[in-house]
Amino acid sequence: MKLVLYGSFPASEADRVARHLTSNWEVVPVFNEAPAQDKRERLADAEVMVTSVYRSRDPPAPKLRLLQCSSTGTERIDLEHLPRGCIVCNVHGHEIAIAEYAICAVLDWAIGYRSLAAAFHDGSWTLAEWVDGPNHGEAFGKTLALLGFGRIGREIAIRAKALGMSVAALSAWRSAPPDPTLVDRAYRAGEWRAFAEAADFLVVSCPLTAQTRGMIDAAWFAAMKPGAVVINVGRGPIIDEAALHAALAERRIRGATIDVWYKYPPASGERVRASRFAFHELPNVVMTRHASAHTEETWERRFRAIAENLEAFAQGRSLANVISDGGGKIDPSGRGQRESGDIA
Repeated sequence: MKLVLYGSFPASEADRVARHLTSNWEVVPVFNEAPAQDKRERLADAEVMVTSVYRSRDPPAPKLRLLQCSSTGTERIDLEHLPRGCIVCNVHGHEIAIAEYAICAVLDWAIGYRSLAAAFHDGSWTLAEWVDGPNHGEAFGKTLALLGFGRIGREIAIRAKALGMSVAALSAWRSAPPDPTLVDRAYRAGEWRAFAEAADFLVVSCPLTAQTRGMIDAAWFAAMKPGAVVINVGRGPIIDEAALHAALAERRIRGATIDVWYKYPPASGERVRASRFAFHELPNVVMTRHASAHTEETWERRFRAIAENLEAFAQGRSLANVISDGGGKIDPSGRGQRESGDIA
């Protein structure tokens, strides 16, 4: 069976994928810089594709039976460009790394250890600096508010509870009721104001859907505490871009750690700004390049799970995390099997 790893990221992991495969596969990596004709020829008879980007501008794959997304988000997969009957699945495995990133951000804002270290830059100190220097904060007892309580939200909550934090979560709670050992206060979408008011740290970990796009707007920031911090590990457009910048620039909230953005660099290698606003000029913003999940352990978990799904397909077994069944049934959350992390 012909398997095309389409795009430089999955193509670069060809050896890792092949290591976990046991059936008879022809594995064909296709990098972004491959000539258009090569892409066209390799997709012409592909039966299975692993990719996170497949647009209408990409060559057709008329024999495709399974598109296995190499990420959780499927917003860059054009389902209309796929042949009818093609199943689409996504993959997870990133929740541990993202949870650790989110907790790191919480501790960074609570303790301010970089500022503490900077004050000791020359290795000397005075009694006054030791005794009368500024105090730092604690995460203990603070409220961590999770927008979305799926795989990522749950892992964050486990770690937050270990720090003695109070956990609030806003979710639709469709697939499961809130776990009382992890969630102290549960909210639904209509209770967003009380949820926003409670947050010392607001962590965005829900998927981007029609319902969540722009969900956090100026009204949310007006409701939040002046000392609140926003940490976005979900998708940039869940937070209104202009409202976020204004809230930070005008110090209506304390700060933000932002890992997900509004503009992403193209495959051509062009350098682009992540936002139309100059977040990088604000002193109360920590910016990272959508790297919260980028660990060796994430990639191993993820590509092992992808290979397991490919093997299930080859052997006629049930597939995990089906987004579209090939007959028009679509899970718009991009999560595959429904989770209580869905907001709408």
